[in-house]
Amino acid sequence: MRLNYRSSRPGPATARAVCSVLFAGIVAGCATPELTPVADPAVRVEGSGFSVLPPPGTGWNVEWKVIGGSRALVFFRQGSPGSLSHTVAVSAHSSTVMDPGAVGFPEYANDMEVFAAYIKKSTEVQNPPGGRTLALQHTVVPDTRHGHCAMEYAKWEDRGSKVVSGVLIQQDWQLACLHPDSTQVIIALTVSERGHPGETDPTLAAAREAFFDSLQFRPLK
Repeated sequence: MRLNYRSSRPGPATARAVCSVLFAGIVAGCATPELTPVADPAVRVEGSGFSVLPPPGTGWNVEWKVIGGSRALVFFRQGSPGSLSHTVAVSAHSSTVMDPGAVGFPEYANDMEVFAAYIKKSTEVQNPPGGRTLALQHTVVPDTRHGHCAMEYAKWEDRGSKVVSGVLIQQDWQLACLHPDSTQVIIALTVSERGHPGETDPTLAAAREAFFDSLQFRPLK
């Protein structure tokens, strides 16, 4: 799965779109044969150029999804017990950089502030009149925990779900890091929570940071 780091018109990150698609399946109460419970949260999962630990806590399921021709590692769990609207999804994938110079960020690999600005421009959500979603907040700041990284936070409304009534609030946190072996590869870890206003998981912040901290780079093939 690749983020929407495009050289022309910016748009929502594919990571965010993947979480939305996944949420639709969860709140509809459906499961696919590929979904399996996380057997051991202490066992690392290998991806393309990275490995991660499953998010800590109970109730997590895992699958590999192929979206847009790329593979994404996805974990998810129901949020509040008995709630179809409250869900949490976590994903990890690698992405190819798409000519930052063409959109005004040629120093993205040398300057972390520029890299953060590039991520923000490339993943910002548009609010078309009468659209289903409404972006409420979007920030990106440099993050040094794994080298040349940026931390993104986005909050938005989903006002048109066909499977859950009412307005849903989604919050997305994404850690995007340049792979140390190539300035053309970004490893992105995303954590998303969606539910009705007031539906939040008090353990998610700790689980999110543990998941982000677990990232290890692997040699690119």
